[in-house]
Amino acid sequence: MYSKILILFTFLLGFSTNAQMQYFDVKGNKITEQEYEKIRRKGDQLKVYNNSLQISKVIPTRSAAGEINSIEFITKLEKNLGNEINAKHPTIIEFYPGKDACNSTSTSAKDLANVHLYNETEASKVTTTNFINIYKDKEGIKTLDYLVWYKDPNQMVEKTFFVDHYPCSSFVILYNNKYRSYFGEFSTKELTKQLKEIVSSSNPK
Repeated sequence: MYSKILILFTFLLGFSTNAQMQYFDVKGNKITEQEYEKIRRKGDQLKVYNNSLQISKVIPTRSAAGEINSIEFITKLEKNLGNEINAKHPTIIEFYPGKDACNSTSTSAKDLANVHLYNETEASKVTTTNFINIYKDKEGIKTLDYLVWYKDPNQMVEKTFFVDHYPCSSFVILYNNKYRSYFGEFSTKELTKQLKEIVSSSNPK
């Protein structure tokens, strides 16, 4: 019996070890790694990957929007983080997926922290917000000594909004049972644009 279990374990270990990355184009067609590397992004397209599924693909758009029970989600997040979050205001979550080529540049920690703080300042000019920094894997985060970061509790942010690895970092805004997310490296202009849109859609004139 023991030998059968050992053989099965060895087989499964070998299978997982030998699993190879699969590549897909923007239409979902399977392609070779060489074809994938030759693809040049057009418009809003973005190259992303999912290590757990061993998939690399091109997604057609950088943003998403929809409905969610924001009170329930924020209340659960608040409980797990041990940090009070006022759900009456938009909640902006910046999500760091782990170290990658995009977020491993030579930019200093202080400069990166200043960018974070500038984003918060510009967002506050639109409306009062909650701004939270969440990470999947903190390796490579340069601003740990400057900003407050939280580990994603039970992968709730990742599984809900960022199932793939998007380069640099991403953000999602939750407000009034709606969300707007943006995948990968973003500008302050993009952040405030998405914030204005979710606020205006939640408070129509």
